[in-house]
Amino acid sequence: MIKVWIPDITSEETYPEAHYEDTDFQKELMSRQPVRGKFPDVKIFIESEFPPPDYFECGPKSFVSEKLADILRCHEKVKVEFHAVEVFFRGGLYTKQQFFYFNVVDEADGFDFKKSQYELLKGYAYRLEELVLKPVDEHEHEHILFYLENLISSILCIVDALAEEIQASGCTGMKFIDPQDWGRRRKLFGWS
Repeated sequence: MIKVWIPDITSEETYPEAHYEDTDFQKELMSRQPVRGKFPDVKIFIESEFPPPDYFECGPKSFVSEKLADILRCHEKVKVEFHAVEVFFRGGLYTKQQFFYFNVVDEADGFDFKKSQYELLKGYAYRLEELVLKPVDEHEHEHILFYLENLISSILCIVDALAEEIQASGCTGMKFIDPQDWGRRRKLFGWS
């Protein structure tokens, strides 16, 4: 089964307030293309009272801890680039673990246009109310961590076995939901 990877925004402990300083980072890294050789120096500033979780978002970018990156690196089919960033917390460089820009470079045609509820803009789905994925055999599926193609919004999907491994490791900052819960995610997790 395929799950949807979403940030855990239920508390400041799992979803920190953060910002980064580098305008080139914002402009140049919006696609899901490899960025080796052109990745800028990036400094992330955690403004919350809690240290960064293993996964967090800052603007439209995602970041992962060394712990989470190590789990993902163990899977040959995971197509992700990790680029080291400096994280600052409580006025100083955070050194308890390294963090990385999390660049997933895999996309798959898994969105079911016939069964999902959405609006269409120039051939791309947006304003998804109900998310239905095409059926796949998880054990034969070549994509185990991927973005759905043909969507305006980025929806990151993950096979159930990998999601379970990440959860069992105690990594924080993300939740894995069933696609049918997409439209109810705000209510399920108490989001406003």
